[in-house]
Amino acid sequence: ETKRAITELTEHEDLRNVDSTVVIIMSHGTKEYFYTEDGRKISFNYIVNSFNIHNCPALKGKPKFFIFDCCRGNESMRPLYLSKVQASPFTETNTDIIEDTTPAPIEVTTKDACIIHATV
Repeated sequence: ETKRAITELTEHEDLRNVDSTVVIIMSHGTKEYFYTEDGRKISFNYIVNSFNIHNCPALKGKPKFFIFDCCRGNESMRPLYLSKVQASPFTETNTDIIEDTTPAPIEVTTKDACIIHATV
């Protein structure tokens, strides 16, 4: 039933007239899945990918917010430490003179998306 509701939403003709979309899932879950009312598992990726540019072209280029308020297992969350870079924006660095040799970007099918998970 949940997958059918997602499919109906992604195919809804009124999506062409919206500026953004918010999807909120509140359930029990694991690291990769949440449980539906009838006890089935659906992956978080399935939900997000249902709204990509191939499955939901009406939302291409529009902000999509996914909020998963689901427990994600028994592990405690560990803190994430970020280090500061002490370079001035006006300081010339070696990277300023290196030619960009990265390959052309691949097509990203899920963009303009913000994915938020519960912390536990």
